Amino acid sequence: MLMMGLLLLIFSRNRFAGLLSKLERVVLAWAELRTHLLKLSFILILAVLLAWFAIAYGTILVVYLTWESLGWKILCILTLVFTAGALSLLYYARSILCLSLHTPEGCVNHGHHALGLFFIFQLKLLSKYRRCLVVQT
Repeated sequence: MLMMGLLLLIFSRNRFAGLLSKLERVVLAWAELRTHLLKLSFILILAVLLAWFAIAYGTILVVYLTWESLGWKILCILTLVFTAGALSLLYYARSILCLSLHTPEGCVNHGHHALGLFFIFQLKLLSKYRRCLVVQT
């Protein structure tokens, strides 16, 4: 009986050590994952910042190049384009949230066609102002 209790004690001690070893590996894996996620988030923040600057300088370039032919109308056109883009991304994000929350009855489902609507709106806008975009000589 004493031998059985001793074997049980040794077995439980080895089992506990194995459990601690597995727990230590899990904690190390989570720490490594956290480090990679922090690096990735920092890189994504820098990428978003650089994208903002690229959009800003691209917009300034478009305004500078078309100012003589369109004048102040180019500012209205760019405002409409960026507003349409922002609204379509907002509706797209809202539809994703509605799908991820599994409550379609609580959301007005605009579907994933918001980006398509944005491009259709841009094409209609460009066709409407096509005569303004032609450089007058």
